[in-house]
Amino acid sequence: MAIMIAFGTFVAVTCMVYGLLFKTDELDESIVGRLGNLRSMRPNRAALPDLEAPFAQRVLAPLFTSLIGRITGMLPSTMVIRLEGALQRAGIQMSVGRFIVLVGISAGVVPLLGLLFMASNGASPKNLLFTYGVLLALGVYIPRMMVLSRIKKRQKLIWKALPDAFDLI
Repeated sequence: MAIMIAFGTFVAVTCMVYGLLFKTDELDESIVGRLGNLRSMRPNRAALPDLEAPFAQRVLAPLFTSLIGRITGMLPSTMVIRLEGALQRAGIQMSVGRFIVLVGISAGVVPLLGLLFMASNGASPKNLLFTYGVLLALGVYIPRMMVLSRIKKRQKLIWKALPDAFDLI
């Protein structure tokens, strides 16, 4: 045991002395270069967020935007393309990530609110579980059904306006 402690001390002291005494011009130049890059990457004062802006604009909006970007990055590209097409056909001006976040909120918040309401009324655990399942399914499928109904309405409007467009041509 004493030999291991002595060997560990020897290695630690040797490394410390080597680190203190060994300096080359390359090392100093690379450190100065990296520090110079950091100084130039510092944002100027005008680029910093306005401290007088509301909390939602300073904190929540960038957080929400970052969340949307991460979620969109995790989705398969085929799913993103299909959702973009569906939202475009429905005439909804919304990004895919924002739509997915809204679906997630509706699938997470609606069942919890229903569960809390049923629990406050003294429902049995079996009824609570059933209610949670039904509301979870509704929270997932209602946004989808809304988009599909908007697509159908928009297609009907286009078909109704088509004869007038042909007459104008």
